Amino acid sequence: MPTIHNVAQGSAEWHALRASHFTASEAAAMMGCSPYETRSALLRRKALGIAEEPDAARQRLFERGHEAEAAARPIAETIIGEELYPATMTAEIEGLPLLASLDGLTMDGRIAWEHKLMNERINRALIETDMPPMDHVWQMEHQLLVSGAEEVHYWASTGQGPYAMRTYRSDPARRKALIEGWKQFQRDLNDPDMTNFRPAPEPVQAKPVPGFGALVLRVEGRVLASNLDAFRAGADAFLARLPKAAELATDQDFADAEAAAKACSEAEARIKAAKEQAIAQMADVEVVLRTADEVAETIRQARLALEKAVKARKDEVRSEAVKRAADRVREAYSALAGELGEYAPGIPASLSAELAASIKGLKKIDSIRERLDEAVSREQIDLALWAERIRKGRALLEAAKAEHGALWPDAPRLAQTLDEEAIRGVIASRVADHQERQRKREEAERERIRRAEEERQQREQAQRQTISSNPVLDGLIDVPPAPPKPKRADILSIDEINSYISPLRIDEEGLRVLCIGWPVPSDEIGRVIEALIEHLSARVTAAA
Repeated sequence: MPTIHNVAQGSAEWHALRASHFTASEAAAMMGCSPYETRSALLRRKALGIAEEPDAARQRLFERGHEAEAAARPIAETIIGEELYPATMTAEIEGLPLLASLDGLTMDGRIAWEHKLMNERINRALIETDMPPMDHVWQMEHQLLVSGAEEVHYWASTGQGPYAMRTYRSDPARRKALIEGWKQFQRDLNDPDMTNFRPAPEPVQAKPVPGFGALVLRVEGRVLASNLDAFRAGADAFLARLPKAAELATDQDFADAEAAAKACSEAEARIKAAKEQAIAQMADVEVVLRTADEVAETIRQARLALEKAVKARKDEVRSEAVKRAADRVREAYSALAGELGEYAPGIPASLSAELAASIKGLKKIDSIRERLDEAVSREQIDLALWAERIRKGRALLEAAKAEHGALWPDAPRLAQTLDEEAIRGVIASRVADHQERQRKREEAERERIRRAEEERQQREQAQRQTISSNPVLDGLIDVPPAPPKPKRADILSIDEINSYISPLRIDEEGLRVLCIGWPVPSDEIGRVIEALIEHLSARVTAAA
């Protein structure tokens, strides 16, 4: 049962509760779909115990939202037919400390009410999907989980109408994903090494570039004034300080390198302008212009090399980040392999490609890492849900194996691809088919015995007729024939059985798998072959 706390939203007590719980308004960020906060930022904030502090613009939106909520509440109460009370509730669910602040809750706790300030994003989602935005959906799923309410009445308005209204009820798959998501978040938060934690990135701005200074060329039939030698010395010193590609790692490093490349480009332009000015003053200043050309070419080559190195290093850093993310996902798969054995799911071949696709278009290193953290979290959540489904399927299939034998050679595939209900259906179908084939074999065996008995009786009748028609044997007609001495069927060896099914081979263990007892009488070789055909048919069906 949830605990209701008598605290006002926004009070110090309310903030203290939020600091020690996972809240409904944080659910979207935890699931990596919040437009306001990344999962990494939420993890960082929770780890450091930092309360969320909205900026001035967002604070004004909050205030407008509260005003719209207050104006819409009486109308909502009229439509719902009950009073709505704000509530702050906590509950521990599967070891998770959860909190939900509800805009409204009916006295019986069946209906919750959530009001949002209408905006273009909400309006577009309602029109295109007939659902609120996904960050609001995760918030309501969390509210239902904590409160135990049956449904949330979702309203979006400016407080004066029109009112957009939807009713949200819990989705079982989404609820499982939410719980598993918070479990993964808790594991990351409790990581003693904080391997997924990085300080909040500061705004990146390139450091001031000393540059090359101004190149002076004045000519009048001869060089009147030139600082070309000093300019060249300054250029050489600047180029010696250019960042090395191998040292680039952070957004600050890349910003500084790109600023240096830009300074090189500007220096090239200034040299060209000085040359053109000199040429306009005098027709031939060959030595000066040749020197200027050499300096310009040196700067150009340095710029091109730096730009190429920056691009290559950026690609390298992106690749390294994707590889680290893929390794974290592979570790989760490896842990499952140790637990589930042959039932464990394989690592998708497309894993790295999908992670790389998730950062397409991102340029900043910190943004790339945050996006990959969210992608890894989603993979871990999906894998945990998949593993739980596999465990349930494995339990059903192993129980069926113990009761009915080898009818499920494809058990791992079934557990990985089907849900619990579908697996029950497969088990029932295959058991029914197996029992039907067994029934037909038994009927055929009974029919064979009946015909053999009928033929024996016919032979005995013929013998009696022969005796009765022969005067010499007439005295024996009333003597009942001695019952035939039961003959023990010959026992087939393994080699003899294999000669019947050649080129296939089988041993005693294989006979037990086929539910054939050992030893095998010679008159039961047909049953062995039928059981083998049935087993192979099941294999073919499973491989199809």
